Amino acid sequence: MKVSSPFIEKMISKMGLLRPSSKDHRRRDHRYPLDLAIQYRLYLPSRLDIFSPFFSARTYDLYEHGMGMLADAVGAEGFHILHSWPETLEQCLMEIQIPYRGKFITLKGKAVWYHQHPNDEQHSFRIGVQFLDLTKELRATIREIIHLNACIDDTMPED
Repeated sequence: MKVSSPFIEKMISKMGLLRPSSKDHRRRDHRYPLDLAIQYRLYLPSRLDIFSPFFSARTYDLYEHGMGMLADAVGAEGFHILHSWPETLEQCLMEIQIPYRGKFITLKGKAVWYHQHPNDEQHSFRIGVQFLDLTKELRATIREIIHLNACIDDTMPED
């Protein structure tokens, strides 16, 4: 269905009558290709005393409000990246550690999707993560990480 007005197209799309032609139509941020070794663990918002073990992963892109990552695990010890914890029906959140200037910064996030790769891929899962509770300082640090590590031009927007 071809619609001439962007406003009408957006409304029809929200009602489920028209699907966007690509994922980029839904994205609010530009993704920057970035390959960094990171680690993450899962936890419950209501039980900050219980965590999964740390998992190793790699970023494949990073942007101010989230990232794409490659990992070999999406769960352990009852925790799962998307499925609710059986006892509380809560979705697990993620504590993500990203290298920055010789140390790690810690970000909170949640998985919004994941796909399993065929067995011949280097990592078993591709995961989309949305960052949570970002301060102005953390957003600035993320922008700096992108500038230091990604192949980009100097046109990233500032706050």
